[in-house]
This record gives sequence, structure tokens and C-alpha cells, in this order.
Amino acid sequence: MFCCGCFGWNNIHVSRGNRPNFTRRRVYTATLPGGTLTVGDKLFSNFELVSIASGGAIAPNASNFQIQGVVDTSTGDYGIRLLPIMNAGNGQQVNANLNFKVSIIPDPNPNIIWQIKDVGMKLTGANASGNGIVNISELVYGGPALSPLLAGIGVSLQAGDNFNNVSLSAVFSPVNEIYVRKDISISGGQVGNAHLSEFFQFYSQVQTIVPEPGTIVLGAIGALFVGCVGYSRRKR
Repeated sequence: MFCCGCFGWNNIHVSRGNRPNFTRRRVYTATLPGGTLTVGDKLFSNFELVSIASGGAIAPNASNFQIQGVVDTSTGDYGIRLLPIMNAGNGQQVNANLNFKVSIIPDPNPNIIWQIKDVGMKLTGANASGNGIVNISELVYGGPALSPLLAGIGVSLQAGDNFNNVSLSAVFSPVNEIYVRKDISISGGQVGNAHLSEFFQFYSQVQTIVPEPGTIVLGAIGALFVGCVGYSRRKR
């Protein structure tokens, strides 16, 4: 059974697509300098990983959870490749919560402002057999206090589903930065296994042009002139 969902104005699809190009070498979450990773025009920071495993499975940690900068060849958007290496067999389960912040590096031109407008995820390295299942969900917030809630996406896959390049996305009102809360879980069930080794996250942006102060003044003068002309005609 394949199940995926998003909320906010969204687009959900399953496709083979183009594989992203890597922009940086792999790094371990624990070794990120200052806890940040710059990828193109995006700054990923405040990484936090909490995980737990049961039934003898091994939980990923900050010393073996790898992250790599990427660019989507079809859209030009920058993002990250996540390599958790999670495995669950009979009666085993692994859960991981990954939190991080995404912001845009300011444009050199102070009159141009970029804002993040959507979230996209591509699941490329997962499989399951028997009763095995793979779940990935994500909530996106507009502030560090986890408010407001901007969007959510999620996918659940089990044996027999098409695991080849599952892609989801959700669009929200543009903001300067977002706070991501990702929940990853795999289970082998009573008889089965599940594996997750790779997925991608992308965040695209929209541009806003801030008019020059002189342009604003000229526009105000023009509006005042038109208003005065109209008033004069009415007086006549």
C-alpha cells in the first residue's frame, strides 16, 4: 500500500525524474562546522538528531548520519541529500527525528529579497519486504517556537509499492526562514524487513523587488498630481 499526503496548496507525484547533482562532499551531522551547511543560496543550520531503536536494531546518530549538498537538475533548486542508513528486520523498529532550520543567503543587491515558498522531498533509497514499512513525514514552521505551521508532507511505503523516486511537494506563503521537523520510522513488522538509505530535501524561493526610495517618492508625487488635477476639474 502506497500512501502519501500533504497539506497547504500542494502537488504530489511519483516519477523517475532526474537525479540531483551533488554540490559538496558528504559530511557527518556531528562534524558540521558550527552546525551549519551552506548549499548554493541556502543555509542549513541548527541540526538536531534524536533516534531510538528496538528489537536489536541500530539507531542512527550524529556520528554516522551523513548529509550532502545537492542541486535539483530539473529546477535549479538547492537542497540536501540525507543518508541515514536505517535497517529493521523481524520485530525491529527504528525511529529518528531530525530538526533543522533553512534560510536564504541575502542577495548582494539590497533591493532584491528572496523568500522560501515550498518544500519538496524525493525518496530514492528505500525498500521493504514482508510486513516491513517505511514512513517519512515532515512539518514546516515559520518560527522557532513552531508557529505558524506552514505545510506538511508525508509518505508511507510497504512491500509491493513503487519505491523508485517517490516525490512530494507542498507550497506555502513565502517566508524568510523555515524550521523543519522531520519524523522518520521504519519497521520490519512480525515477519519482514525495511531499509532506508537515501532521500533528498529541496526548498525553492520566490523573488521580491523592493523599489528604490526615489521611485517611491516619484510615485507618490505622481499620485498627488493626478489627485489634484481631478479635484480641479470637479471644482470647475
